[in-house]
Amino acid sequence: MSQPWESWWYGGDRYDRETNRRIADIEASQSAARSRLASQMAKQQGNLQGQIDRLTEAFVAMVEYEDIRGELNEHADAAGNRRYAREIVPNLVVTGGTGLDAVPAPPEVHDYWLSWAVRGLVSTAAGGNDGTDLLARAHQLDPARCALLLVLIDAIRHEVRFGAGHLEATLPQRSEITRAQRALWLTIAEGGLGDDGCASLESRLRHLLGTPDPGALEAWVRGLVAGQRSVPDATRAAHTITAVAALLDPSPQGPTGEAAADSPASEDPLAELIRSLVDEGAPGEDLILDRMAEVRARMGFVEKRDTTGRWNAPAGSLHDLLLADLADASTSPGVRRLALRLLGPFLLPVVATLQSEARAAPPESRVSTSGMVVRVGDDGPLDPGWRAPLEERVRRDHEVPAALRPGAYAVLGLGVLGLGLMILNPAWVALAIVCALGGAALLLQDRNLRRTTAEEATRRLARADDDVRDGVDQHLLQRQTHAAAVAAADEAAVRIEQLVGVGTTATSNARQ
Repeated sequence: MSQPWESWWYGGDRYDRETNRRIADIEASQSAARSRLASQMAKQQGNLQGQIDRLTEAFVAMVEYEDIRGELNEHADAAGNRRYAREIVPNLVVTGGTGLDAVPAPPEVHDYWLSWAVRGLVSTAAGGNDGTDLLARAHQLDPARCALLLVLIDAIRHEVRFGAGHLEATLPQRSEITRAQRALWLTIAEGGLGDDGCASLESRLRHLLGTPDPGALEAWVRGLVAGQRSVPDATRAAHTITAVAALLDPSPQGPTGEAAADSPASEDPLAELIRSLVDEGAPGEDLILDRMAEVRARMGFVEKRDTTGRWNAPAGSLHDLLLADLADASTSPGVRRLALRLLGPFLLPVVATLQSEARAAPPESRVSTSGMVVRVGDDGPLDPGWRAPLEERVRRDHEVPAALRPGAYAVLGLGVLGLGLMILNPAWVALAIVCALGGAALLLQDRNLRRTTAEEATRRLARADDDVRDGVDQHLLQRQTHAAAVAAADEAAVRIEQLVGVGTTATSNARQ
């Protein structure tokens, strides 16, 4: 039917309503389209604004970058000395100083320690007479950095040549250790600077360590077996002693053979520290270099300058590093022995405490069954009369109501009375039948309750007997496990005393 005829047939009101509905649908569709278009335009404008902001920031950074380059031109001689050091130091490390004269030296920077230190290294390597004076001048300008550079070169070469007399200045001065001090620590402990260097390092670390906190040390030792929460305390103490002995054993545990050959070779940390030391810049120049790194990051060329890899970045506390050397399976033998010599004497009292705890094994165990606790030993329950209170509790829990059977008899009595009254009136037969059925039902319920309660009581008592027997078996197994753990702990304690004694004896011999 066409719309005019439909309008005539149904009346104008319906036709108008349908038209208005279609108009509303079209308007809603157009509104949604406008919203989507507005959202897309806002997104495009936002992206465009972000690009404009980034371009503006990059332009500002570029202008600032040119200004910083102008400031760095004032330190051109210092930059030349750093390039000179990057050529000289690797040559010294690899060849010991061959062909150093072929590298042209840049102009001197009077207040830059690296300028004089590199010239002193070149002169000393060539056998010149002014090498000592040049190194002394560099040391006067910056004692810490000059001494560190000389000792790092010696540590890489595993000989004492340039840094003689400067080792003490590079060793840790407080309990917080830097990356450079930690790297030297690891190298010296492996004999990189000879026995004298190892003795100096051990003496300094022992002085800084003092007497460790016994509570913290004991907590660390007990944390070695923190996952054994379900193990009895005495057995866990024995396992802890065994774990300590396994940590202190200096046998090599790191990757060897093909596994070590397959692992990628990383850069020598000492060489990385030397590069960090050389690249710092002259006084006042280091701040400009930091600013330039930040500007280049804003321009999108490089990331921000990482300060965690610098030579003076923190590596950890002395106490934590010593514990890590003992706990890490990949620790080298020399580093592990040093940590053992320093911490070993303080571990012995903790081991003695654990031994006393391990020997104090509880002579009994406790078994929970049917809402009560039974103490058991090697020969069974310690209380022969443990079953009597359980039987009394089971009897109370499964007691049949005392009034049930007398009530049944009373109802049956009423039924008999109803039968007698039938003589007077036959209608009493209904009472007699109801009472007979009710009394029979009560008697049947009483019988069933007594049977089920007796069976349940028997099951509970049997289950309690099984629980007690299992508890005794578990107690015997725990005693056997504990005895084996104590035996292993005694052997481990002897091994710990031997390891600490060997370390102490070696230290005494080295000092003599």
